[in-house]
Amino acid sequence: MGTTLTLSELESFDSHASRRGNERRFLCPLCGAEKPRDASHRSLAVNSSTGEWKCHRCDSSGKLKEFWEDREDFTSKRHRQQASLERKFSARPQPQKDKDEIPGWIPEAYAKTRTAFGDGMNPAAAYLRGRGIPYHIAHKAGCGFEKYWKAGGETARRVVFPVWDGGRLVAIQGRLIDEKGGIKAITRGPKSQGLFLTQPDALALPLVVVCEAPIDALSLAACDVPAVATCGKSWPSGLPKALAFRRVGIGYDSDGPGEEAAAKLTAALESFGAFAFRLLPPSGKDWNEYLCAAGSETMRQALASIIGANGNQLCLPPAGGLDPDQEPEDWTPPLPVPRVMESDWQPAELCRNCGAALTLSREDECWIETKLADDVWMDGDGRVCCGVCDFPQPEDS
Repeated sequence: MGTTLTLSELESFDSHASRRGNERRFLCPLCGAEKPRDASHRSLAVNSSTGEWKCHRCDSSGKLKEFWEDREDFTSKRHRQQASLERKFSARPQPQKDKDEIPGWIPEAYAKTRTAFGDGMNPAAAYLRGRGIPYHIAHKAGCGFEKYWKAGGETARRVVFPVWDGGRLVAIQGRLIDEKGGIKAITRGPKSQGLFLTQPDALALPLVVVCEAPIDALSLAACDVPAVATCGKSWPSGLPKALAFRRVGIGYDSDGPGEEAAAKLTAALESFGAFAFRLLPPSGKDWNEYLCAAGSETMRQALASIIGANGNQLCLPPAGGLDPDQEPEDWTPPLPVPRVMESDWQPAELCRNCGAALTLSREDECWIETKLADDVWMDGDGRVCCGVCDFPQPEDS
């Protein structure tokens, strides 16, 4: 079938497609017929006003054949086609919205997700911990938790990542927590206008890594490397200028599209005097995959080796800049220093029923790190349950 699709083909392949406003959701025939035929696998979205379609699972996209323009007798044929399709879709033409407009509800919605993220005793923080990212890293980056993220007529739990343009919140991205629950990542707002930051001053540091996904940026931050995420393979137009004369690692995925985007970003950064170098994990597709497989200490060592190998190829000015009348001196930004915890894990919070450890903590003179005990689990309502007696803890615990 290739990438040419018609409405009749989609309806024949999936006669129970869902509808919401001017969007319909189908099972994607390009993904194969062996996929489960349920709501969570209806990944092909069709705009009934324009005929444009995109599968959020296989990334194929196009326009339904019924909407192709026929230049001969275009006006009359187009009008007949539009009227016919509007009847089929039972949808009225919708006014076009400015794709760069920031929805007014985003700041309030994000504030609620931050409150829900709270002290880390929630499914979003537990999910990130399971992916190797400590609570204090996620909290510093402004992560949130949304229990009822609605999309395509479905509701799912998601960890929320804020997208910033300077001090202005322009978008939020929700990453799916549960294995079955719909599209992996959904963004509300113009993400092309901003970045996900692992720390507020990330763009002002002499070394920063640019990643595709927020979870990859958080993985690097967990190993003491400052990082930002573009939430995709494009970036804000002002990013190359903001990183002028800095050392920038390109941490995009190690696949074909990632390599292509990395090459384009490298060229854009170098045009503003930055020293850009490719930062690939020793194995796996991305840095979070490598963190989960190798662990944080091994990843710290790998990062120090890769960054060190690229750190002496260019002498950069300090982050504050140089006097224009001075000749630049040799100067190399320091490598991140691996953090060594001086104490072993100790029980922190205890079960209200049997007294077993719910959380563990360890600290040195500068850091406190916490994590859930190995057997602790979350029930369907997001409550922490003891791994020994299965007692669900009160919300104020």
